[in-house]
Amino acid sequence: MDGYNAMICISKEKPEYISIVKKCVESHHAEEKKQYSLGFEWSDVRVWPVKLALLATKYDLLKVTYKSNSTTCYMVSDIEGVQKALQDIESGRIAKSAEGIVIRVWLSAATMNKLRAYIARELSDHWDPETLIVERALNSFLDRIIP
Repeated sequence: MDGYNAMICISKEKPEYISIVKKCVESHHAEEKKQYSLGFEWSDVRVWPVKLALLATKYDLLKVTYKSNSTTCYMVSDIEGVQKALQDIESGRIAKSAEGIVIRVWLSAATMNKLRAYIARELSDHWDPETLIVERALNSFLDRIIP
């Protein structure tokens, strides 16, 4: 599973783990800056090893870079995908329906820029384009299925 899809699963199944993943990403970058590094440990992110093991085994979000009797070191498997997913989750581009189904807005950057410009020009209030698209799409869908 790539980092982006792993984060989508985590946001659905264990949203409380998002803050843990953020700590892992920060520690990953800190370890990359070091000349010699085996990876970060549970004490670096202040998260119980069981939770890190879950992120490594079930979600394939972390990879074990070193293991001994006394320590286990981790790095984020797909750092770019995880960071992109965190950005999308925080910005609201990934929304959840009441049933927990993830809704993803798939628009190109050029289309999104045109939409932002149009909304800024035509609407008086400060509207969030991603939220507006999701709301309009859901309303259109619900109007078709509910008589």
